[in-house]
Formats: sequence, structure tokens, C-alpha cells
Amino acid sequence: TVQLPASPCRVGMTVRRWSTERMDQEPFEQAIAQFIDWIAASGQNLVVLIPQVTFAAWDDDDREVMRRVHARVQAKDRVILVEEELPLFQVKALCGAMDIFIGTRMHSNLFALSNGVPTIAIGYQPKSVGVMRQLDLGRWVIPWEEVTLPRLQACFEDLLQNAEAVREKLTRKLIEVVRSAAQNGQWIAEDYAGGPNATGPSV
Repeated sequence: TVQLPASPCRVGMTVRRWSTERMDQEPFEQAIAQFIDWIAASGQNLVVLIPQVTFAAWDDDDREVMRRVHARVQAKDRVILVEEELPLFQVKALCGAMDIFIGTRMHSNLFALSNGVPTIAIGYQPKSVGVMRQLDLGRWVIPWEEVTLPRLQACFEDLLQNAEAVREKLTRKLIEVVRSAAQNGQWIAEDYAGGPNATGPSV
């Protein structure tokens, strides 16, 4: 069980490897680290880096990216780096315990949204973007190749200003959309199946 200190605003994040080419990954990780320092500057916000996928044997371990991002962050005292390999129910509970969530993994976004947490989706697949649009939250989607510090800052500030309205909207719309998106757990099972017969990238 991950114990989180009290904080006026807990900001959860999942970060992932987008490409085998460091030239693509480097700007993304740098922007995320700068964004975390910006969030932490108030001294009130707590950032929690959460691993959803931990398939080290298949070179798909969110913790590796989290560690690199964390190493770049200056305000390490305002960041919780979750290193444990958590079971699915704990990942979901942790995402749902946040006040704001920023996710690069579609299922981590679903975990947060299903608990009414206002979410910024860093999108890379049509189904990830589609879920946000179905919830009428498309304005808080950032394509991964467009992730920059100014874009993250603007999106975060906009979401904070509209957080209560988003929570109310999620209460109204959430159950039907998330049930449809989850497809009876099929997509989540794909994330955690691993092995040589797994199809497609984890999300």
C-alpha cells in the first residue's frame, strides 16, 4: 500500500516510453520534468508518479521513464516516486485518490476518470482520444508529440479553473462511457497479459 502525505492538491501522473529513439523521448521527458517543477513551485501541490505498466522483460516499464524524469526534477521533496510493482486494484485506487490526473496510459486515465478525477490525457491512440471526446473533455487532450511546457501549463491551469464543472460532468456521463470503453476488461487484460502472444503496444 502506498502511503501519501497530506496535500491540498495531489497531482497524479503516468509517463511512458514513446519511442526507441532517444531524440523523440528526450524532449518529452524534459518537458514533463519542467512541468513538475512548475506545479511544485507553489509548495502546496504534491506530484505522484505512478507506474501502470511494469513489463521490464519486454522493455515496457514505466518506472524507467519515471526515474529519468525524477532525476531531472529540482523539487524532489514535492514528488512521490512509486517504485513498487502494484497490483491492478492498487493502481486504480491510487489514480482515483488524486485531485488532478495527467496520464500517458489510457487505462490510468480511465482509472482516474472513473473516480471523478479531472484528467489531462496525453494522447497517442484514437481510442484514448475518443474516450475523452465522448466525455466532452476533448479540450484537455494533448497529442504526445505536442507536449511542451507552455502547452502543459495552459492545459493544467484551464483544468484547475474548470475542475468542479468537470467533476459534475463526470458524475453525469461516466458510467456508460467507461463501461463501453473498458470492453468488459479486454483492453486492461491486454496491458497485463505480456508475453510473446500479446498484441499491440500496452496503453
